[in-house]
Amino acid sequence: MSDARLIKKKISVDDKVSQLSMQSAFIFTWMLLFTDREGKLVCNPEILKGNCFPFVKELNAEKIEKSLIEIETAGLIVRYQKGNVQYCMFQSFLKNHTASALAREGASVIPNPEDCEIITKHPQDQLKTKSRVTRDIIEFDFESVYERYPKKSAKAKCIKKMNETVKNDIDYANLNKALTNYIAMVEEDKAKGFEKRAWKDAPTFFNNWNDFIDAETETQRTERLKKEKNEKLEKEMEAKKAKFYAEHPEFKQEET
Repeated sequence: MSDARLIKKKISVDDKVSQLSMQSAFIFTWMLLFTDREGKLVCNPEILKGNCFPFVKELNAEKIEKSLIEIETAGLIVRYQKGNVQYCMFQSFLKNHTASALAREGASVIPNPEDCEIITKHPQDQLKTKSRVTRDIIEFDFESVYERYPKKSAKAKCIKKMNETVKNDIDYANLNKALTNYIAMVEEDKAKGFEKRAWKDAPTFFNNWNDFIDAETETQRTERLKKEKNEKLEKEMEAKKAKFYAEHPEFKQEET
């Protein structure tokens, strides 16, 4: 999670944000400060109260839950759950943050919506309680996705490709994620001196964007491997420790 988030001025005239009550707009904007680099965060109302609004006496878990329903109904977030933990993903997060800035943050440890159960608390919403979410394709802002691409060409063809491959909110989130990953990869290569690193033609990228959903920059890969190595060493040490005390029960008292 970043120490800061950029909230663009256009949020003040955003159609979806304008649908929110003052309380829900406040909660929505403050939640943005606590997301990971993919626009996801833990959003159990009790946890949000403690993490995001610890000194806001006017808010409690019940009021936060009502606002989450309002924010979701406006189409600003998708809420989902795994076990007893609730999460949410901000729908337009990736298109409003630069790929190079997000690439400097640690990898997300929050599961993706497609791996969890979608939460639906309000019958009037179009979201369904399934492993995937469906929406009318007209709601997806493919224009803004295209505008993020550094080497623009054949706009109509690109948007056609997006219409063919993006069928629901999860696909749309993955499309933005893939674009963020690809931009970060190319920008890192250029920063390392590979100035001739070429961008893919836009139609080629938008026809094969799925290839970049889990792509990593070299820096991200190094950080991930380092973390995995440390976690492996910690597990090995814990296993050796457990074995030692199992074989030498006389030392258990000294463990504490």
